[in-house]
Amino acid sequence: MGRICKALSQYNADLIILSEFRQNKVAVELQAQLKADRYSYQSAPQAPPKENTVFIAARKPFEAVTFPGQPADEEFGDFTNRVLMARFEGLNIFGLYFPGQELKRPVFDFLFNLPKNYLDEDTVLMGDFNTGRHYEDEKGATFVSAYQFDTLLDQGWIDSWRVRNPEAREFTWFSRGYNNGFRLDHALVSPSMNERITEVRYSHSERERGDSDHSIMVLDAE
Repeated sequence: MGRICKALSQYNADLIILSEFRQNKVAVELQAQLKADRYSYQSAPQAPPKENTVFIAARKPFEAVTFPGQPADEEFGDFTNRVLMARFEGLNIFGLYFPGQELKRPVFDFLFNLPKNYLDEDTVLMGDFNTGRHYEDEKGATFVSAYQFDTLLDQGWIDSWRVRNPEAREFTWFSRGYNNGFRLDHALVSPSMNERITEVRYSHSERERGDSDHSIMVLDAE
């Protein structure tokens, strides 16, 4: 955990999103260390200690918006603790965690039904999507819900990294079982937000040295 905080501090980011966050004793220590590093504003949806959720920490105050009124999916259960929005003046940032396999589909359904004003405003959908596009974000066609990822793009959301790196192939997570890498971590943005972005990149060194099993995604904007 200390290695993660040390890795994050080098970026001097205004805001941090952590997927696969669990509200346990380790999380309490992590939150305290981030507060000591001036990330005074923190939020995460309520979730059982053994269940993954999403965590946002920032150096400026934000309105934390959860979506507890969303009904649980009959087949896949409650998914609302996998979505957290940080609302700043003129900016909406959704921190997301998509679980594996079929369980991620209700999270996509939630995003499909977001009010249209989010696409008209400066909005970011960012986190571990646990999927991507066939043959672009993986070698083959194994992703579950790849068509739902495409549906978000068809709605008007922009894959901020891909539009800047149309021919590049990078992965943010490596499967020993498949002996292959996958790009699972994304920042989909509204058109106006895309114009504000100055750089989108991945840092793989943290994953390669074992600080995390995912690469860090860095997004800079004006």
